[in-house]
Amino acid sequence: MTGFAQRAVDSAFRRLGRPAVFRPAAGDDIPDVLVILRQGDVEFDTFGAALASASTVIDVRVSDVAAPQKGDAFVVDGATHTINAAPLKRDDQRLVWTCPAPEGE
Repeated sequence: MTGFAQRAVDSAFRRLGRPAVFRPAAGDDIPDVLVILRQGDVEFDTFGAALASASTVIDVRVSDVAAPQKGDAFVVDGATHTINAAPLKRDDQRLVWTCPAPEGE
């Protein structure tokens, strides 16, 4: 299944991805990374009240960036998006990192 899943992920990133530069907090930039920017609301519960906040999330293939961390950044169309929380692998095959990374942080 992994081979099929990898091909599906690669196809999605070729069609929907945008070119970016991955800028680790320590180390050299990685150019020519494809990312998918998603914007939406993040819901959380605080003191018994449900709240929502606008958020930007960047999906990046594990094959492009092996281990993104909080404090690393992506530069997309000249805008810098800094990862502000631990990235997660949410897909079943663990082929894509999901990185919370609002612009300008």
